[in-house]
Amino acid sequence: MLAAAHDLLFPLGQSLGRAFASDGERGAPRVRVGDSYAELPERLFDCWRLVRDLGALDAPPTVESLQTLADARGLDDRSADLQTLISAGLVSAVPVDYDAVHAFAGSVRLQSAVNGYGPAADLPGRFEVGVLGQTIIDVGAAMYGALMWSDVSETLLGAVEPGGLAETADDMAVREMGLATQLLEGVLGLPELLAWSAAYLDATGAAR
Repeated sequence: MLAAAHDLLFPLGQSLGRAFASDGERGAPRVRVGDSYAELPERLFDCWRLVRDLGALDAPPTVESLQTLADARGLDDRSADLQTLISAGLVSAVPVDYDAVHAFAGSVRLQSAVNGYGPAADLPGRFEVGVLGQTIIDVGAAMYGALMWSDVSETLLGAVEPGGLAETADDMAVREMGLATQLLEGVLGLPELLAWSAAYLDATGAAR
C-alpha cells in the first residue's frame, strides 16, 4: 500500500539496539515486533526512528511531517524507505478516517513502558507517567486511560474504549459518539508517547 501525504504514520515494534560480535564489531540495529525481530540497514533504521520521533513535532504524524523532520535533520528524501518499512510491517500508514483508525486500533497492541502516577498537580486534565521518581511526560485522560488498560487489553482498541464515561451512557448514539471520540483522541495522543519511548505498538497476540 502506498502511503498518502496526509496518512497518519505509526512505528510498530520496539528498538532492541544493536547486537555486537565477540570481536566487538558493531552489528545492525534491530527492531522487535511480536516474537521476532528484524535487523535493519542503517538507512531504514534511521527512517523508522524518524517515524517514531514524529510525536515531538507540533504537527500530525503524517508523510509530509516525516519529510519536514528529515529536512530539519539534514537528511534526503525518505519516501522509498518509508514504503519499504510499511511493506515489512514496521510502520503503519493510517488514513484520517474513523473506520480506518478503528481497524488499525484493532490490529495492534499498546505496550506501556512506564508507570502511571495520576493527575498532574499543576496541570488540570493532565496525568503523569514515568518511572520511579521521575515523570517522563504528561498526557490527556484518553491516553492515560489507554495506558492503564493496556496491560489487560489484547488490542489498542480494547485499551482505548473502556476508559471514558461513554460506556455508561444510556443513549446508544451518545455512547457510540463518545467511544468514537475516545478512540480518535487516544490514537492521536499516541505519537508523543511513542516519541518519548513511554510505550510502543506491538503485534496482537505477542507475549508480554
